Amino acid sequence: MRRGKLAHTTAVKILLQAVPAVKRRIDDGVETFVLIWGERAIGKTTAAQWVVKQLPYAVYLPLTPVNSKSESSLIRSMVEALGYPAKWSVTQHMKILEEETRGKVFVIDNAEFLLVKKGRRPKTPPLLSLLKYLSEIGYGFVLLSNEDVPPEIAKYPEIWKRVREVIELPLITPEDLMEFGKLYGITSKEWLFIAGYCEANAITAIDIDEFFAMLKRNKVKELDMSTFKELWEKHEEKKLK
Repeated sequence: MRRGKLAHTTAVKILLQAVPAVKRRIDDGVETFVLIWGERAIGKTTAAQWVVKQLPYAVYLPLTPVNSKSESSLIRSMVEALGYPAKWSVTQHMKILEEETRGKVFVIDNAEFLLVKKGRRPKTPPLLSLLKYLSEIGYGFVLLSNEDVPPEIAKYPEIWKRVREVIELPLITPEDLMEFGKLYGITSKEWLFIAGYCEANAITAIDIDEFFAMLKRNKVKELDMSTFKELWEKHEEKKLK
């Protein structure tokens, strides 16, 4: 991605639709989760970070092994993402969530960390239970994850019944390539064929962003299928050296 600019890829467009839709539902009193999943390096994180900056009610929260190790860790991270001091007590943090910041939509990245369970009992993972409670008092959630998360969440009926939509993000589309082309000043009459090659070779949006940036530096302004393949293979060989 060029500094200060973003290709409006499929991931961006989907999030620009999904997050406001969640906001409308929770404003109408409907408890709402939306699950968006896709392969790694397709631009979920970049898209989410950009989209939440456009929407004053949206909050981006990436999960890690540290901030997802307990309910109190997650609560602290949520409140900190809302702009409050992390050093306050869990009681103070919960008071903020319960009394001051309802109506927010959290876009939670790496949502697979929500599935960590304590013990062997088949009850709902505690972090999901926390989000369920917060959805009951007016928060909405967009969960970004890999393909394993939606079927796992489906095992918990009390959460699954609040899921309003499950969306799969494609690896890359001709429209995505066109958007990157606009960003880097590269044209082609064969985006459809190039997209097919990208899909067959697991070339993602993040890969294309890096590749097109290199092409721009080398003053490449137009691509056809054979030129793309030749330059891509050279690009990959260079990375391996």
